[in-house]
Amino acid sequence: MRRFSGARTVGALAIVDDPLQLVHLARDALEALARTGGQRLGARDLDGEIVGNHGARLRSGGRTVNRVIRVGCSDVPAGVARERYCEALDYVEVPVTMHDPPRPALLSRRRRETPASVGLGMVINGFHVGRASGDAMAAISADLGRLQAEVVVFRSTAAVTPSAANRDALRAFFSESAPAERMGGALRAWEPHGLWQPATAAKLAAGLGLLYVCDPLARDPFGPPMEFYAGLGEAAYFRLTGLGGGGNDFAQHELELVAAMAGVYARAWLVLTNPGRFRDAVKLRQIVGGGESQPRDG
Repeated sequence: MRRFSGARTVGALAIVDDPLQLVHLARDALEALARTGGQRLGARDLDGEIVGNHGARLRSGGRTVNRVIRVGCSDVPAGVARERYCEALDYVEVPVTMHDPPRPALLSRRRRETPASVGLGMVINGFHVGRASGDAMAAISADLGRLQAEVVVFRSTAAVTPSAANRDALRAFFSESAPAERMGGALRAWEPHGLWQPATAAKLAAGLGLLYVCDPLARDPFGPPMEFYAGLGEAAYFRLTGLGGGGNDFAQHELELVAAMAGVYARAWLVLTNPGRFRDAVKLRQIVGGGESQPRDG
């Protein structure tokens, strides 16, 4: 196993006393990757047995912690059979529109045709605050149990700016129209758009008991340092868009860095939304543990 400064080992298990060191170890690995001319460093090279899927273990400060890392796509991509998808990945987002909720029969069918081993997430697009959103949420929450979603993601429009009035409206919405007890056991998550600064949005989400949905690979020169994405609480929800990357696929080292960051958390959802998302998701699933390294066609 490759050794990096800041980690000590017992047998084949890397021990990290500070979980944030995991990101620094990943950075060291990426620098080593560049020095070797692009030779791939596997997950074990990054962090021993820290990163894993379905019961992976992290030793941190003498404690053993179970990790659950879900990997999937925003909906089943066109051209990929649902059965094939569910063999390769263990999570899928089901998109709905805030003011045009799906028929209850559709949600029931999506759950019925998806194996129990594959988690489902409901993604509510076009979310904004106001009385109309409260009425729409009442209809959606009444049928959430049919989908048995693990997470409900609220994707707000750019019109929901970080103004004081909108922050108050968000607090009112999530406490009155979409409280945790109406989510059918699902966690609530929020993905802001527009003028929100990541630190501001993350703080508001934490105060409301929401997962902050973000893209740690966003190509933003004014964005927060990478360590920011390793300090979001007990769980993380990363939606990787690939925006600004100039291509349909993520580089191998980018996927390895996301896997390393996900290993910091007790629970993590890693969702690919780029055009080449199925292939990238299969690669990412293989990095975090389990699944095949190359997807088959169809």
